[in-house]
Amino acid sequence: MSRRTEQLASILHQAVQSVIQEGLADPRAIGMATITAIRVTDELSEAIISVSILPEKNESLYMHALEDAAAYIRRRAGDRVSMHRLPSLIFKVDRTTKRQAALLTALAEIANESPVLSSDPTPPTLNDPSPEEPTP
Repeated sequence: MSRRTEQLASILHQAVQSVIQEGLADPRAIGMATITAIRVTDELSEAIISVSILPEKNESLYMHALEDAAAYIRRRAGDRVSMHRLPSLIFKVDRTTKRQAALLTALAEIANESPVLSSDPTPPTLNDPSPEEPTP
């Protein structure tokens, strides 16, 4: 991405997130939506917005609400951004944070289930005789 597209993505991130936080009048927009990333195309015609939605059961309904309200969100964000023409907004579901949370939960469960190998917290050193070897 060029510097200009990165700047526009950052400005759009703040503007679109504030419009979503103010709330949409759509009854399908139940839950919490967080913009995780925005990628603006090089020709500045489209902005692909990755959104994480909680709770997961409302994800598809909330996405339909966002897609239907894209023109409204674009217009409201345009009031906050000084630009002649804003790119069209395309919303995509971002499930990476949910996958990361599931992976961390699974790793924590594995760590809790594994038996403790040694009750001595200090590791043996090279100079310490091993228990199998008789001491002279």
